[in-house]
Amino acid sequence: MNMKTQIKLMEFGKKLLKGEVETSPYYKKEYEKDLQQESDSLLLPRIMPEQVGVSSSYLFEFLKEISACTKEHLHGVCIVHKGSVILEQGYSPYTIQDWHISHSLAKSITALAIGCLISDGQLALHDPIVDIFNKRKVLFGHKMNKVTVLHLLTMSSGITFNELDTVFEKDWLNGCLGSNVDFEPGSKFSYNSMNTYLLSAIVVEKTKKGLLEYLRIRLLSEMGIGQLFWEKCPLGIEKGGWGLSLTMEDMAKFGILYMQQGMWNGKQLLSKEYMKFAVQKQIDTPESISPYGYGYHIWICSRKGTYQFNGMFGQNVFLLPDIETVIVTTAGGEHFFPKSNVFDIVMDYFAHPAQEVQRRMIESRRKYIKDLYYQNKKEKIDLYFYKKLNDYGKILQYNQIPSIEEDFFQVPQELLCEEPKKEETSKWKDWWKDRKRRLLDIGKKGKVEREERKSQEVEKQEADKQKQQERNQGAVLQILKNILDKKYVFGQQKNGILPLFLQMMHGTYSSGISYFYLRMKQDLNKEQEQIEFIFQEGETEKILKIGIQYPIYSTYEIEGMLYKIGVIGKWCWNEEDILVLKVTICFVETSHTRMVYLYFEDEKVTMKLKEEPNLLALLEEVPMLLGGESKDMMMKLATSLKDMDYSKYLLKKVIEPVIEGEQQK
Repeated sequence: MNMKTQIKLMEFGKKLLKGEVETSPYYKKEYEKDLQQESDSLLLPRIMPEQVGVSSSYLFEFLKEISACTKEHLHGVCIVHKGSVILEQGYSPYTIQDWHISHSLAKSITALAIGCLISDGQLALHDPIVDIFNKRKVLFGHKMNKVTVLHLLTMSSGITFNELDTVFEKDWLNGCLGSNVDFEPGSKFSYNSMNTYLLSAIVVEKTKKGLLEYLRIRLLSEMGIGQLFWEKCPLGIEKGGWGLSLTMEDMAKFGILYMQQGMWNGKQLLSKEYMKFAVQKQIDTPESISPYGYGYHIWICSRKGTYQFNGMFGQNVFLLPDIETVIVTTAGGEHFFPKSNVFDIVMDYFAHPAQEVQRRMIESRRKYIKDLYYQNKKEKIDLYFYKKLNDYGKILQYNQIPSIEEDFFQVPQELLCEEPKKEETSKWKDWWKDRKRRLLDIGKKGKVEREERKSQEVEKQEADKQKQQERNQGAVLQILKNILDKKYVFGQQKNGILPLFLQMMHGTYSSGISYFYLRMKQDLNKEQEQIEFIFQEGETEKILKIGIQYPIYSTYEIEGMLYKIGVIGKWCWNEEDILVLKVTICFVETSHTRMVYLYFEDEKVTMKLKEEPNLLALLEEVPMLLGGESKDMMMKLATSLKDMDYSKYLLKKVIEPVIEGEQQK
């Protein structure tokens, strides 16, 4: 990072802490996109897991465990086995049909475009970068003549121009090519997304087409992948290393292409040799990032032969070729690299030899069926498990662990067969028959009594819960009379609905909410309570529709940029008996969520804003993204922000602001 950029970064940090950051002159114009239209992708087959030898009960155990990791902030899960979708779930308000930002997962797809060029003889792994761009009038950086395509693919080029530089530089390509090189190219791993940006620029240089256009001609049309969106740099070149939005199913399709070594529907779309080496370890990676190594923009996994695409905040495509399985997750977790609880759970459930997975699936069923003697009723039981798996998926919500009864998955007795009877000697036959009948009678009587007691307890709990809800509802309605349709005015500040991370990523900063008021409505379609949060941000009055039972989908607009959102709210009381409206705003095509807490007390209101992923937690991982001088400089900046009480106080004020307001008389 050059001195000029370092100075700009420090100035940017100071402005950010003071809330004085304005719109970026470079990002906004290139980022603008339409909202996702109806997908024109060809869908993969959907089948019952049991049709391909997978137990729905095993998938339920997996889904239950992964859903309990609320800190991972899961948005969706999709599993494809032998080319068919056997599990797909969105965590409401996220859906399986929505685009989702892929972040660095896009790198593995950019590597496919390079594989196509190599397969077609237009490029070679050891081609020097300076030869590819020799027609451009560029003053190449020191040692740049040693950097090859292979070094870019393995993150071992050593170039110092990085993601932070792009915030302040318009010509990214010249910035990369004119960059210094920190170490001997190929000698070590140094993660830098500008390696991938250069690969995207190589596609343009070789084909005279943009990365997405080239992929559409070369791969996407063959694979039945339709609408995608890829952000571009200020020069109009796709970013390559990030900025790609697509559905989970299309992510899975790219995984299938890798797993089949470049073959799709019997047609070899790119070199099998390239695909073979792409997923093998080419270079060691730091233990803090991943202990298993890196291929051609592919992360190697813990078990031999498994690998993954990975994007920050939990965007993953796990590939397990020996069991012909692809697992996709999207999320908003607080980590940049592959290490996560999700990684560990996926490896635990699926990264075993096929026979071991099969054994564990049988053990999973034994939890719900006392014996496995269901003979000719197997199809009915398979259907029962499959239905229950789908029922569980329907209640999944963002950041919540579903509460289900203990017997949720217990198979009804009428679906089971009795254990095959063994031949008994005539001496014991009558005695055993009588003994068995009496034991069954005692068991049935005890079961009836237990069920009656349980039913009475449940009824009492439900009655108490209903009374408490009625008391709470009555108290809320009483306070609402003094809240609804009353304008609450805030002082001067620059805090808005868009999460700060998205503001920084897209270069659009809020000018602040100046006032709001609430209005109650009834959503006739869903027969649920609906609140309208009407507020002024900048010069524009906007309406945010909040669902109390179910999320309400709408569009949030800021300076011409559109975001699809799903919004759900909840009335509650805090420890001081102050009424709180908690609003969760999921920006469903991104990894980010804004939480708004409104505390109403007398004629005053306090608005607290938070976002996920948590930027304060992410600050500790930022230095791992960088290398060389940039890492040293960013480490000092991050450390100073954490260690200096005043800086930490200012940073928390920016990231999690608390704003006071009062009713307008």
